[in-house]
Amino acid sequence: MKIKCSKKLKKTHLSDGAYNLLIEAIVLYGLLINLITCAFFADYVAMIPLRALVIGYLLISIIGIVMLTRYKAVLVKFVGYNMIVIPCGITLSTIISDYAGRSDLVLQALIITTMITFCMITLSCIFPKFFVGIGKMLFVALVGVVIAYVVCYFVGLNTGIIAWISAIIFSLYIGYDFVSAQQAKHTVANAIIYGADIYLDLVNLFVEILRILKDND
Repeated sequence: MKIKCSKKLKKTHLSDGAYNLLIEAIVLYGLLINLITCAFFADYVAMIPLRALVIGYLLISIIGIVMLTRYKAVLVKFVGYNMIVIPCGITLSTIISDYAGRSDLVLQALIITTMITFCMITLSCIFPKFFVGIGKMLFVALVGVVIAYVVCYFVGLNTGIIAWISAIIFSLYIGYDFVSAQQAKHTVANAIIYGADIYLDLVNLFVEILRILKDND
């Protein structure tokens, strides 16, 4: 019965309002899980060895991405989304713990992220063709940023400029993913997929803004 229900949900066409509301709920759900993780489990996360944390993060996230993108059942997609959200929350808690006593920076980053998100979604509604057209460019730029971060890590170079570039990329990705969501079929399955995309955009943007604020502090 659960599988049949999942298949029906996958094929059900939602209205524009219901579809966007579901995407918003999915994004907020992920952020809420992260907030709970950072607020109540930071001490437990701090006891996990860094190597185990990194390996666990990569392994669970990859499995989650496969479940989210490769399986058709809505329930499986949602479980996959949770397998992305939980490792992200654990990683965020380790990052935010470095800002102990600097809650003002965290709050500033949160406010700036919210403002950028609102602006990007508004701009994507006004200029949808522009955002659709930059998808490939954003992907190439993101790959370049990842490579640059890896090189800087091993060479010991400052990553300040890369943080700015990365923040711009993820800001534009918010608009791109929102437009892509609107152009896709308005189903529960797609709402979960694009909700996950936007959630990841927000988390990464927040982290990059934190780095920028810390460098400028």
